[in-house]
Amino acid sequence: MFVAILKQFVLKDLLTRYQWVGIAINCISIVLVGFTAMMIEASTQAANETAGDSGDGEALGLGGGTAIIGVVLILLGALVQSVQYVFEEKVMSADDNDPDVAPTPPLLLVRLMHHLILSSYSFFINFIAFCSRLNFAHNCFF
Repeated sequence: MFVAILKQFVLKDLLTRYQWVGIAINCISIVLVGFTAMMIEASTQAANETAGDSGDGEALGLGGGTAIIGVVLILLGALVQSVQYVFEEKVMSADDNDPDVAPTPPLLLVRLMHHLILSSYSFFINFIAFCSRLNFAHNCFF
């Protein structure tokens, strides 16, 4: 879904009508899955409160709303992957007539992307470890 939208507006590849219909169906399905996860979490929390149990999320210090956090993280991961795909397509398809982008060998591009991913993941893993050591994980994420 994100790749199609980015290709439309960044790479100027025109999407056909049935591709837009597919994007709309994907958007509706994402909303339904997220809504279902939130409703299941709400009913589980209500059952735990009735039973006097705080639930697993409270014991981990995550509080409520873990389903929406999961959906948002999945969507962010898909967005990052689609930006990477569109960027690679733009750079690898560059020709000598395009003054904005220099042609890049595919293996160099893959190596550069691996370095970028490694450095960004290292930052996020250290951030999560920092939050868990100080025992205020709920303050770091909310």
